[in-house]
Amino acid sequence: MAEIDRIRAAAERAIAAMQAHRDAGPSIMGETPLITFHNSPPEPARPSWREKTELDKAVAYEAIRGRLPDVWTLLDIVESANPPDYLEDEYSNVTFGARDGWSVTFFYDCGELDYIDNIITPDNLVIEPWEWPAGAPGRQVLMNWRSVGCQARLMAFRDEYPARTIDCTDLQGDLSVDEDEKDGITFGRIDLIGGYLDWDASVVRRTSVPAKEAA
Repeated sequence: MAEIDRIRAAAERAIAAMQAHRDAGPSIMGETPLITFHNSPPEPARPSWREKTELDKAVAYEAIRGRLPDVWTLLDIVESANPPDYLEDEYSNVTFGARDGWSVTFFYDCGELDYIDNIITPDNLVIEPWEWPAGAPGRQVLMNWRSVGCQARLMAFRDEYPARTIDCTDLQGDLSVDEDEKDGITFGRIDLIGGYLDWDASVVRRTSVPAKEAA
């Protein structure tokens, strides 16, 4: 009998908790409603950004570059999702609705907001800065974002230390770079347009994109 009473009490507590969560509505997660928790079975394995070559990432990036807003517009959209700094549940990737039909997926590390995983446009283009090549404009800024309000700090840093841009779209041959320039490309102090860094060869190469991929 004691065991039955214990089970009944546990069930009643669970029902009460679910009712409280239902009655609280979207405000429990802030003004922007939560879209989904990614606790479903994992998708089929695909190469991670660490397993792709810079050329592979550069070709994929060039195919969507013309559809991307500038990085500060993207961060406006990210911050409009208003993700909480902490979640009680220890999920990994959590997606929130943002303004104008956009949505943003954030990675939570043991409940704490850590970084932007991806940004999804209203027409379902998935923007993944971790999949971009080193030097892609805005890549490092998006990867350095950590919480709502971080955009202002990143803008102040970029105003104080503006990035240099290397336009590779008309590059003939390869452009040699020294160690400081390689670090600048890797850490977002130098933006590459239409090119990518071949780290081992210490050169920047132009990215040729097949017409069918660039369309």
